[in-house]
Amino acid sequence: MNKEKAKKDNRIVTLTFCFLWFLKRAKTGTSPIAYFAINQYKNDKELWNFGKYEGIVGETTWRHLGLEIIENIGDADNYIYPLERRPDPGNDPNTGGRVFGSKRKDGRRHAGMDLVVPPGTKVIAMTDGVVDNYSPTFYEGTGALTVNNADGTVVRYGEISSTLKKGTEVKRGQVIGTVIANNSPERSSMLHIEYYTGEAAGPLTCSDNLPYMRRSDLTDPMFIQYLPIGGNK
Repeated sequence: MNKEKAKKDNRIVTLTFCFLWFLKRAKTGTSPIAYFAINQYKNDKELWNFGKYEGIVGETTWRHLGLEIIENIGDADNYIYPLERRPDPGNDPNTGGRVFGSKRKDGRRHAGMDLVVPPGTKVIAMTDGVVDNYSPTFYEGTGALTVNNADGTVVRYGEISSTLKKGTEVKRGQVIGTVIANNSPERSSMLHIEYYTGEAAGPLTCSDNLPYMRRSDLTDPMFIQYLPIGGNK
C-alpha cells in the first residue's frame, strides 16, 4: 500500500473515531464542542478533499450531521440561535467573506461569522448572561453588544442597535437588539457574531494581535449557525 495513502487512511480512522465519540456524548447532552469534530475535519483541506474523492463523506452529509448534533445538544446547553430567522439560502454563512477566518484586503482575518438578514431582524440572546458593554461605533454606523455568558464564554453581537446597558441581565431567548444596515456603499445588513472562550481578559479588539486583531481567546463561532431557533418574537 502506498505510504502516503496509508497515512491518510489512518487519519481518516482517527478522526472518524473522534467524531463518533463526540456524537455519542452529544446525544447525552454535552456542549457545542461536538461540532468542532466536524469543523476540524473540514478545516483540514487535504483530508476533507481526500474524504470526498474516496467517497467517504460529502458536504451535505456533514452539514446534516452537524445540524443533528447541535439540535440534540442545544437545549441541554441552553444555547439557541441568535436571530428570529435564518438567512435566505443565497446568503449562506459558509461562503465568501462571511466565514470565520476569511482573508480581508488589509491582511487580517475575519474575526466572526456573518448572518445576512434584513434590517430590523430581532437579535436574540443565545443563553443567559450579563451585558458587559454596548458600543454604538462598532462598524460603519452600527453598534455591538458584548455579553458575558453564564457559562464563562463571551459573545459580541455586532452590526446591531441595542438599548441595553452595562450590567443588565439577559435571559436565553430575550430580544437584545435589532440588526441595522451599515453605512458601507452596499448598505448591507447582518449579524456579525464573535465568540470568546472567556479565558483571557481585556478589550475584545486588539489592533496589535494579528491576524484577527482580537483578544487571544477568540474562537471559531461557526457552530452557531446550527443552533435551534427559539426565543420571544
